[in-house]
Amino acid sequence: MDSFYYSHTEDGVLVKKPLSELVRNYICEAVDPALQAVDRDEYWRKHGKWMITAVRSSYFVHDGAAYWALELAPFTVLRFRNNSIEAAELVASQADDVDDDPQYDTIFDSWDDIMERETAEWERCSDEDADLIAECMDWTEALHAEMHARIPIESLFDGQDGE
Repeated sequence: MDSFYYSHTEDGVLVKKPLSELVRNYICEAVDPALQAVDRDEYWRKHGKWMITAVRSSYFVHDGAAYWALELAPFTVLRFRNNSIEAAELVASQADDVDDDPQYDTIFDSWDDIMERETAEWERCSDEDADLIAECMDWTEALHAEMHARIPIESLFDGQDGE
């Protein structure tokens, strides 16, 4: 199964770029074993606010699931599949050089291309790729609407999250 970052071009075309071997190995060896189920409320209260901030992050597909990696302390990775959410919070990488830092690469291998609008070399996603991303992620739109109606996202920043 392909492992790739994904994004939309300015024209709305869904494109992808392969994950490096360093990142794929990191996902398999460190991230996936650390993932734990997260219920909807916990996801919303702890991670929902990051959707509307400038936190550096990346979206990628690995082993049939969609992931969202966030440059936070601790380094955070969310996995979405089968209408469920799992999260891993990992200690900071001890790599001496960014070229050897899987956390850095997980975010910036795609972030830099996207922010610098250098996705021309990215490959167009196939219909199968797009279907997989949709299968993993589309249900989150309904979840976000449901959660925002109960707990407005803006309230997550001031600790006044209702309930």
